[in-house]
Amino acid sequence: MHHRHSYYRSDGSLIGQYYNINTQVEVYPDRIRYVDLEVDVVKWPDGNSEIVEKELLERQLEKGSLTQDLGEKATSVAGYVKAKLSGMR
Repeated sequence: MHHRHSYYRSDGSLIGQYYNINTQVEVYPDRIRYVDLEVDVVKWPDGNSEIVEKELLERQLEKGSLTQDLGEKATSVAGYVKAKLSGMR
């Protein structure tokens, strides 16, 4: 799963978009929970996109905070988002 965040200058021009890769959002009566999977995708105003913060994901995998399967899923989703963004130029 991913969530898009768009950032704008005070004049309304787009600075860029940030796609946070995370687990499914879980809704409980007293809270909402999801796990940030560290790796993200950035899309710049010129249409270029890149996967960022892979090293943060690797660090969590090394520490055992995330499973290898979840790490592979996060990497796959980031690749999918980047590919979709690359096709939207």
